[in-house]
Amino acid sequence: MFIDISGNIGPAFVLTIIAGLSTGIGSAIAYFIKKPRMIYLSFSLGCIAEFIRKIDAGIPWHVTGFYPSYKLNDISPTSAGTLRKAVEVGRKAGLEYVYQGNINEGENTYCPQCGKLLVKRDGFSTTINNVKNGDCPYCGKYIVGIGMGRNGE
Repeated sequence: MFIDISGNIGPAFVLTIIAGLSTGIGSAIAYFIKKPRMIYLSFSLGCIAEFIRKIDAGIPWHVTGFYPSYKLNDISPTSAGTLRKAVEVGRKAGLEYVYQGNINEGENTYCPQCGKLLVKRDGFSTTINNVKNGDCPYCGKYIVGIGMGRNGE
């Protein structure tokens, strides 16, 4: 049986598979190497970021730190510096919305065109939302995202 994935579900399906594979590969690296080297990490993240950008630079990318638990508790947690490097790799690849997770920084949204703060977050709460009718109020760039205020989004 053939399933048509040519509509909106296709890219989401592909990204879900890539995310699953990258999680599995990342877990294997963490398990066998115990201390991943930055050059391998930068290369892997760069490939993933490029893949996402080729689909759409407006797709948000969340890089989240590893935290040891259960059977992988002998591996160190991901450092804040490593997550910052991952964000840098994503931005260099041309991704417009890159976020850090698990370290209480890097969760705000900035305009990809002018760099001004648009959405300030504190954990799971939004404390400031400067987006007006789906656009940056400073330069007018359309801001991708649900709840940004354009056409009932």
